[in-house]
Amino acid sequence: MVVSLIILIHIVLFAIGMKSFIGDKKKRERYLFLFLILFSTYMGIAEPASLPIVPLINGVDFIFEPIGRWIEGVLEM
Repeated sequence: MVVSLIILIHIVLFAIGMKSFIGDKKKRERYLFLFLILFSTYMGIAEPASLPIVPLINGVDFIFEPIGRWIEGVLEM
């Protein structure tokens, strides 16, 4: 019951948000909005449905940590 309520709330938020993109040529922002809604929905149902919780910061660390190490290496030269 809780999971379906969370999903329903996110569907309503998605529909409201997509109305603002009607007629826009901004596909990148549309995809980013879709990703954020999907991620938010997953994080909302992860605990009640006993799914693994994947914090967003793990993805950020995965992308920016190697770049940071490379920049440090360049600056030490």
